[in-house]
Amino acid sequence: MNWRTFGEITAVLSVVLSLIFVGLELRASSAIARSEAYNTFSIRLSEVAEYMASNPEMTELVVRANGGELPSDFSEVENYQMRNNYTALIRVWEGLFRTVEEGILTPDYLEIMGQGGAFNSDYFREVWHSAIKFAYTDSFVEYFESLAWNQVNPN
Repeated sequence: MNWRTFGEITAVLSVVLSLIFVGLELRASSAIARSEAYNTFSIRLSEVAEYMASNPEMTELVVRANGGELPSDFSEVENYQMRNNYTALIRVWEGLFRTVEEGILTPDYLEIMGQGGAFNSDYFREVWHSAIKFAYTDSFVEYFESLAWNQVNPN
Protein backbone atom coordinates (compact mmCIF):
# COMPACT_ATOMS: atom_id res chain seq x y z
CA MET A 1 0.00 0.00 0.00
CA ASN A 2 1.40 3.36 -0.93
CA TRP A 3 1.17 6.55 1.07
CA ARG A 4 -1.47 8.06 -1.17
CA THR A 5 -3.87 5.12 -0.64
CA PHE A 6 -3.17 5.21 3.08
CA GLY A 7 -3.92 8.95 3.14
CA GLU A 8 -7.21 8.49 1.25
CA ILE A 9 -8.35 5.72 3.61
CA THR A 10 -7.42 7.85 6.61
CA ALA A 11 -9.35 10.81 5.17
CA VAL A 12 -12.46 8.68 4.55
CA LEU A 13 -12.29 7.21 8.06
CA SER A 14 -11.89 10.71 9.51
CA VAL A 15 -14.99 11.93 7.67
CA VAL A 16 -17.02 8.90 8.79
CA LEU A 17 -15.92 9.30 12.41
CA SER A 18 -16.69 13.03 12.26
CA LEU A 19 -20.19 12.33 10.95
CA ILE A 20 -20.80 9.77 13.71
CA PHE A 21 -19.63 12.31 16.28
CA VAL A 22 -21.91 15.03 14.84
CA GLY A 23 -24.84 12.59 14.86
CA LEU A 24 -24.25 11.76 18.52
CA GLU A 25 -23.97 15.45 19.40
CA LEU A 26 -27.25 16.23 17.59
CA ARG A 27 -28.96 13.40 19.42
CA ALA A 28 -27.71 14.67 22.78
CA SER A 29 -28.72 18.23 21.85
CA SER A 30 -32.24 17.10 20.93
CA ALA A 31 -32.60 15.26 24.24
CA ILE A 32 -31.50 18.37 26.13
CA ALA A 33 -33.93 20.56 24.15
CA ARG A 34 -36.81 18.15 24.91
CA SER A 35 -35.92 18.08 28.57
CA GLU A 36 -35.68 21.87 28.80
CA ALA A 37 -38.98 22.33 26.94
CA TYR A 38 -40.81 19.95 29.27
CA ASN A 39 -39.19 21.48 32.35
CA THR A 40 -40.27 24.96 31.22
CA PHE A 41 -43.81 23.70 30.72
CA SER A 42 -43.82 22.02 34.14
CA ILE A 43 -42.51 25.11 35.90
CA ARG A 44 -45.08 27.38 34.27
CA LEU A 45 -47.91 24.98 35.09
CA SER A 46 -46.69 24.76 38.70
CA GLU A 47 -46.64 28.56 38.93
CA VAL A 48 -50.28 28.77 37.83
CA ALA A 49 -51.25 26.00 40.28
CA GLU A 50 -49.35 27.72 43.09
CA TYR A 51 -51.11 31.00 42.34
CA MET A 52 -54.47 29.25 42.50
CA ALA A 53 -53.64 27.43 45.72
CA SER A 54 -52.38 30.59 47.44
CA ASN A 55 -55.24 32.83 46.34
CA PRO A 56 -58.49 31.90 48.11
CA GLU A 57 -60.50 34.54 46.22
CA MET A 58 -59.41 33.12 42.85
CA THR A 59 -60.08 29.58 44.03
CA GLU A 60 -63.59 30.60 45.08
CA LEU A 61 -64.24 32.12 41.66
CA VAL A 62 -63.12 28.93 39.90
CA VAL A 63 -65.28 26.80 42.21
CA ARG A 64 -68.27 28.99 41.38
CA ALA A 65 -67.60 28.71 37.64
CA ASN A 66 -67.13 24.94 37.88
CA GLY A 67 -70.35 24.79 39.91
CA GLY A 68 -72.38 26.09 37.01
CA GLU A 69 -72.33 29.87 37.37
CA LEU A 70 -72.01 31.83 34.13
CA PRO A 71 -70.21 35.11 33.38
CA SER A 72 -73.48 36.98 33.99
CA ASP A 73 -73.33 35.74 37.62
CA PHE A 74 -69.94 37.42 38.17
CA SER A 75 -69.02 41.07 38.60
CA GLU A 76 -66.94 42.82 35.94
CA VAL A 77 -63.86 42.56 38.16
CA GLU A 78 -64.45 38.86 38.84
CA ASN A 79 -64.85 38.17 35.13
CA TYR A 80 -61.62 40.04 34.46
CA GLN A 81 -59.83 37.91 37.07
CA MET A 82 -61.26 34.71 35.62
CA ARG A 83 -60.33 35.58 32.02
CA ASN A 84 -56.78 36.39 33.08
CA ASN A 85 -56.51 33.17 35.05
CA TYR A 86 -57.74 31.11 32.11
CA THR A 87 -55.49 33.01 29.71
CA ALA A 88 -52.42 32.24 31.86
CA LEU A 89 -53.30 28.55 31.96
CA ILE A 90 -54.01 28.40 28.23
CA ARG A 91 -50.70 30.14 27.45
CA VAL A 92 -48.90 27.36 29.31
CA TRP A 93 -50.82 24.81 27.24
CA GLU A 94 -50.10 26.75 24.06
CA GLY A 95 -46.38 26.72 24.86
CA LEU A 96 -46.48 22.94 25.08
CA PHE A 97 -48.49 22.78 21.84
CA ARG A 98 -45.87 24.91 20.06
CA THR A 99 -42.97 22.73 21.21
CA VAL A 100 -44.83 19.70 19.84
CA GLU A 101 -45.65 21.54 16.62
CA GLU A 102 -41.96 22.44 16.18
CA GLY A 103 -40.94 18.83 16.74
CA ILE A 104 -39.09 19.45 20.00
CA LEU A 105 -41.52 17.27 21.96
CA THR A 106 -43.59 14.38 20.64
CA PRO A 107 -47.42 14.51 20.56
CA ASP A 108 -47.69 12.20 23.58
CA TYR A 109 -46.65 15.15 25.75
CA LEU A 110 -49.95 16.80 24.87
CA GLU A 111 -51.72 13.69 26.16
CA ILE A 112 -49.97 14.18 29.49
CA MET A 113 -51.97 17.39 29.88
CA GLY A 114 -55.15 15.36 29.67
CA GLN A 115 -58.23 16.63 27.95
CA GLY A 116 -58.58 20.05 29.51
CA GLY A 117 -60.62 19.18 32.59
CA ALA A 118 -59.75 22.55 34.12
CA PHE A 119 -61.76 24.15 31.33
CA ASN A 120 -64.79 21.88 31.45
CA SER A 121 -67.41 24.37 32.55
CA ASP A 122 -70.12 26.35 30.85
CA TYR A 123 -68.47 29.49 32.22
CA PHE A 124 -65.21 28.74 30.39
CA ARG A 125 -66.92 27.69 27.17
CA GLU A 126 -68.82 30.99 27.10
CA VAL A 127 -65.78 33.22 27.72
CA TRP A 128 -63.59 31.15 25.39
CA HIS A 129 -65.93 31.54 22.46
CA SER A 130 -66.80 35.19 23.15
CA ALA A 131 -63.46 36.67 24.19
CA ILE A 132 -60.42 34.48 24.79
CA LYS A 133 -59.97 32.37 21.66
CA PHE A 134 -59.28 35.36 19.44
CA ALA A 135 -55.87 35.82 21.09
CA TYR A 136 -54.56 32.51 19.69
CA THR A 137 -53.53 31.19 16.28
CA ASP A 138 -55.94 29.15 14.20
CA SER A 139 -53.83 26.00 14.56
CA PHE A 140 -53.88 26.19 18.35
CA VAL A 141 -57.60 27.03 18.46
CA GLU A 142 -58.37 24.04 16.23
CA TYR A 143 -56.34 21.73 18.48
CA PHE A 144 -57.66 23.20 21.72
CA GLU A 145 -61.29 23.06 20.64
CA SER A 146 -60.90 19.37 19.75
CA LEU A 147 -60.36 18.51 23.43
CA ALA A 148 -63.02 17.07 25.71
CA TRP A 149 -63.65 20.35 27.58
CA ASN A 150 -65.46 21.64 24.51
CA GLN A 151 -68.30 19.18 24.97
CA VAL A 152 -71.53 19.98 26.75
CA ASN A 153 -71.11 19.49 30.48
CA PRO A 154 -73.35 16.52 31.52
CA ASN A 155 -73.96 18.06 34.98
